[in-house]
Amino acid sequence: MPTNDSRFTTGPLKPALLSGLILISLATFSQQGDSTKKDIHFSGSVGATNNGISIIPTFTLGKPALITNFSLSKGRISFEPDLRFSMEGKPWGLVFWFRYKLVEGQKFHFNIGAHPAFAFVSKVSVTDSMERTKLVAQHYAAIELVPTYMLSENISIGIYYLHGRGIGEGTLRYSHFVTVNSSFSNLKLPGKLSLAISPQIYYLQLVDQQGVYCSSDFSIKRENLPFSFSAFINKTIHSNIEGNKNILWNMTLTYFFKVESKQH
Repeated sequence: MPTNDSRFTTGPLKPALLSGLILISLATFSQQGDSTKKDIHFSGSVGATNNGISIIPTFTLGKPALITNFSLSKGRISFEPDLRFSMEGKPWGLVFWFRYKLVEGQKFHFNIGAHPAFAFVSKVSVTDSMERTKLVAQHYAAIELVPTYMLSENISIGIYYLHGRGIGEGTLRYSHFVTVNSSFSNLKLPGKLSLAISPQIYYLQLVDQQGVYCSSDFSIKRENLPFSFSAFINKTIHSNIEGNKNILWNMTLTYFFKVESKQH
């Protein structure tokens, strides 16, 4: 969970570590308990955007970025790296998700996840009267809870909760990120185009600072093409978070790919 605020100090990591252990235990039990061989799925996306915006939309790189997402899954468990770089090739954020599908019903789904993450910030040091700038990695750990209810094949509503903890000096001690969200997908447009809209309202707490926001993602793709074009906008409703911006937006061109490995 990226932040450039160096006022915060390390907090206890028990919630994130405990959740990660629970996630690994559940996944191991599930894989051992299912004697049916599962296919291995590998997929991913590479996106170029004019303004890098984080998982928590309040945080932004503030300049063009390259965002890559990968997913390696088997059965209910998946490993999903989320790797973000500036266009100069410098890392911005590296997040390594481990996710587990706890409930897979016809209408109701409940996923859980945990990750270690690295946020990179620029630090200026003076050596022999010369200023030098170097990238410093800040370490984080987080857990997520993701219940979703399908109203129809293309419409869903849900809640997303992310709790993060900083590890080491200069990191954000803890944060809470809660969204109420919805998704409208595969809305047919002329020319074999389809539109997806994902609005949400969310609450963010960074230790003693907090804010309420609304945001939405709009994505257009054409049938049988592995590309999509999306626009995202984030609006502050009320916030006392330092460095908060009233409106954030970006546009992104994304390429998708998918590979399957059959188990015999």
